[in-house]
Amino acid sequence: MPQSIYQRYAEAARKAGVSRNTKTSVDWFRKRIRKDRASFGRAYEPLKGDGVAPGKLMIYEYDPKYKDTLQYYDRFPCTMIIEMTDNGWYGLNLHYLAPQVRARLLADTNVKTNAGLKIAKAIGNSRFGKPALHRYIATQCVSKPKSVPQKDWEIAIQLPFEGFVKINQSSVWRKANG
Repeated sequence: MPQSIYQRYAEAARKAGVSRNTKTSVDWFRKRIRKDRASFGRAYEPLKGDGVAPGKLMIYEYDPKYKDTLQYYDRFPCTMIIEMTDNGWYGLNLHYLAPQVRARLLADTNVKTNAGLKIAKAIGNSRFGKPALHRYIATQCVSKPKSVPQKDWEIAIQLPFEGFVKINQSSVWRKANG
């Protein structure tokens, strides 16, 4: 069975002597993944569609209901779920934050020992939480949301599969930095 993209990067880190879930490893993954720039469409393939729930990191394709009135949006959210609603969820779409900010926030919240919901709330309460916080309507998902295992978060947040519409990613990241 072929390795997932997450397993390949985890193995590369092991071979490079990089300890997982440390500030050093986050930086190593960021540099390595940005350098590779491989096709990341397959990042979804090995993941389970085990249901959206608070504390999970989910990736999916999304078509906003009110896209015509939005200034811009991300078609491929990478969302830390905070709260469920009657027809969807609130979550932090990490794509609205620059990769180095994502990495720093994840490292600062200690992804190795903290539960996903605690991490999501810590990021949500940071100065970066507001630009990343969005409401998603379940029926607007084009693909089934898939859960990224917590052990793979530091890799997943670096994969360049954001799909901003009506704006380029660097403009989004500048706005998030205020």
